[in-house]
Amino acid sequence: EPAREEPAPRPEPEPPAPAAPQPAPPAVPSRLTVTEYGVGTGVEGQHLLGESDRFRVGTKVWFWTRVRGGRPGDAIEHVWLHEGRNMGTIRLAVGSADWRTRSVKTMYDGSAGRWTVEARDRAGNVLARSTFVCVR
Repeated sequence: EPAREEPAPRPEPEPPAPAAPQPAPPAVPSRLTVTEYGVGTGVEGQHLLGESDRFRVGTKVWFWTRVRGGRPGDAIEHVWLHEGRNMGTIRLAVGSADWRTRSVKTMYDGSAGRWTVEARDRAGNVLARSTFVCVR
């Protein structure tokens, strides 16, 4: 009997490739903007005083922000970070489309080091950031 050639086995179909992980959706853009901001030793009227990037232990440091695009009922947060550790979050009301607000932190003993203060919207978007050093 003549030899018969058997057909080659059909390759198994490849399993579908796993779906590529989807990137996290971008943060919702804020309609609030901070157009002016800074850290200083006081606020008089609508102006920051003693603006600096270096303060001594014992100083009251103010973070001042001018928020635009707000409506009554909106709010921002001032987040005070010492060496990357959250030392306080202050929620501040925004009362109109052009609003100035501020928060203050006293640099007590143990405050020496690098500080960052951020203005954030409700979604956690950073709208402004100031950094300074507290020295003995």
